[in-house]
Amino acid sequence: MFISFNTLQQIGKKAFNGCRKLNSLSIPDSVISIDDESFKGTNLSTVIFSGLVEPPLCSNYTFEDALEQVAVPMGYTPGGDFCNKTTTTMGPCRKENNTECMFIYYQGAQQLVITGTIMDDWSELKEVPWNGTMQEIKTVTITGVKNIGDNAFYGATSLETIGLDPDITTIGNHSLYNCSRLTSITLPRNLKTIGTNAFSGCDGITTLEIPIGVDTINETAFSN
Repeated sequence: MFISFNTLQQIGKKAFNGCRKLNSLSIPDSVISIDDESFKGTNLSTVIFSGLVEPPLCSNYTFEDALEQVAVPMGYTPGGDFCNKTTTTMGPCRKENNTECMFIYYQGAQQLVITGTIMDDWSELKEVPWNGTMQEIKTVTITGVKNIGDNAFYGATSLETIGLDPDITTIGNHSLYNCSRLTSITLPRNLKTIGTNAFSGCDGITTLEIPIGVDTINETAFSN
């Protein structure tokens, strides 16, 4: 279920009380408050605050009886009803909150999912939106995005699996540098360019098939 009213600001007391078939929810950033017992008695297991601002204030027992996981913008620390939940983080993977590319990190599964069109390049690791969880990520799934930005997964030493959209054309510089636990990867069929040090230090990869359309492999792309 997605509450799509762009002008919605408040969800009142017991608004969805007893809606047993309600199991997931995405709330827009226009909402600023959610009252007591709004979702009590539902089967709600996941709630995603879809905006890029801090989630709304929630009263006690807002999600009583159900909530297992909550997705919030990166950098926000949930409290109240959220304290004991499996928290995920989300946000843009482009500068200036550009929503053409979004990510969500599932903490419990240690999985990063990226969707959209274009990913930014980052000149420094500290600029990467998921840098705070870089050492924890085990699985990455990229859908719709046409590139992997420079330094995107630099030093993700726990990364074991990465699924790439087949239409990715560029794997950026240092993008998978020193991902030492990565043992296999299927390069996208439409790949054209592999950047400098893109797979440097990925010594767990023993076999790799380069797509026929690749026209540029930059220096030290696969060096160890």
